[in-house]
Amino acid sequence: MPEGCGGRQGDIEMPDRLGSYILLNPIAKGGMATVYRAVHEPSGREVAIKILAPSLAADVEYISRFLREAKTLMDLRHPNIVQVFEANAAQGQYFISMELLGETLSDAMAKLRASKQLMPQAKALLIARQIASALGVAHEKALVHRDVKPSNVLVAHDPGGRMRYVLSDFGVVKDSGATRLTHTEMTIGTPAYMSPEQLLTPGKIDRRSDLYSLGMILYEMLSGKSVYEGMTPVALMYHIAHEPLPPIARFRSDLTQATREILDTLLSKKVETRYQSAKDVIDAIDRALEQKEKRSRILPLLLVTGATLLCCAGFLAVYLGAQSIGDP
Repeated sequence: MPEGCGGRQGDIEMPDRLGSYILLNPIAKGGMATVYRAVHEPSGREVAIKILAPSLAADVEYISRFLREAKTLMDLRHPNIVQVFEANAAQGQYFISMELLGETLSDAMAKLRASKQLMPQAKALLIARQIASALGVAHEKALVHRDVKPSNVLVAHDPGGRMRYVLSDFGVVKDSGATRLTHTEMTIGTPAYMSPEQLLTPGKIDRRSDLYSLGMILYEMLSGKSVYEGMTPVALMYHIAHEPLPPIARFRSDLTQATREILDTLLSKKVETRYQSAKDVIDAIDRALEQKEKRSRILPLLLVTGATLLCCAGFLAVYLGAQSIGDP
């Protein structure tokens, strides 16, 4: 679609404007909605507009889920959770206005794979920490995201060059305090990132399922591999439920023991042996980063000390050699 022009969403012609927003170009599309880059005309601010698919606009349940996402995000104000400005309807279209961010983590990982580069260990841990921080806020509200994956993590470029990783797409969030199971609370999410229990007993999942999905993201960031790519749905489900992932050491040997333990704990098939909260994950990552920083300070010191000792030993050998030559 040419920038600045109206377009089509499904078989419905989309206008150039929607309420007080000027629609520019589409930036993402899913089965439930399309996201456009837009300008909020009164303020001149660029935003992302998520518009419910017209084919779903008559479905009360989908409208409820769509608006629930907006309310959820408005209640979860956090730097690592996408900020929503408005949820409304105009011209027969339901939409959510939110902050406009950059590429997705999935895009960033694809670029690294294309250039045959691996993500630095510390960077992967810091990204995982930010996602865990966002999940912690949601989990404190008894909400389970259910679709934690790289394409739902957006990259924000803040002033000063700082990169902020922002969790988005809370459209399938589940209230873990709810007792009624509807068809929308059946198996929902992206299979490759689902926990075993999310596939096998979707009505009984809790926050630890999101932590497993976070482990999948961390594993992909560190390994540079899409683990289940090319598998049939049946094979994928079997592997998630029963088979461990290939050891991360198969893909790289530079990871610390602490990082490997974080991966193993996040990706435990049993919820009881997984991290029990996002705070547990954050604490483990902080310890791993601290240990790595200490090693990075100690190693140069050891190298300098070793070089100094070798030099001293060399001088001593020369001195003693000279003394023995001078003896009668």
